[in-house]
Amino acid sequence: SIAIIDTGFCIRALSKNYPKIIFKEIYDATETNTQDACTLSEDHPRLHGQEVTKIFLENFKDASVTIYPLTVFDKNGIQSIEAWNKAFNWVVKNNINMVLTASGFPHKNKLSSYPQLPIITFAPAGRIERMIKRDTLLYPQLLAPHEKLFVIGSYDERGIDSHTLYKDVVDYYLPSE
Repeated sequence: SIAIIDTGFCIRALSKNYPKIIFKEIYDATETNTQDACTLSEDHPRLHGQEVTKIFLENFKDASVTIYPLTVFDKNGIQSIEAWNKAFNWVVKNNINMVLTASGFPHKNKLSSYPQLPIITFAPAGRIERMIKRDTLLYPQLLAPHEKLFVIGSYDERGIDSHTLYKDVVDYYLPSE
């Protein structure tokens, strides 16, 4: 079983496109998302999790796997460390085998404590862009190196993405989309 932690998901569309994969009900760690994500346009920012899931599942089309989508972005697209903590507590309670996220909780000042990683977690290295600067801290990426955290970077025909954060702790580089 795999938990995918991100912005949002349209389970009906995923089930239609990947009929061999079992999709469970979305767990909203913020308890604020009341709008059906299936009513949003495909390019809506709240469906980032949907796109990440589709890319991931292209490698597992015929696999027997159960996906548990978890949302840590509230109805306004804002994350909190409390939502991440609730998500990881849910993962433990529900005996999930692995976590995949394509996001991270951005913040400026180091917090006194962070939720621990209870199971193997794959997370992106992060990328400098509009909302994320070179000095932005990302959770769970800032825990690296960590025995249960695998940080993924990206590259293209020009090489490693020069906007990548946490380059010094990247475990794997994958081609960018």
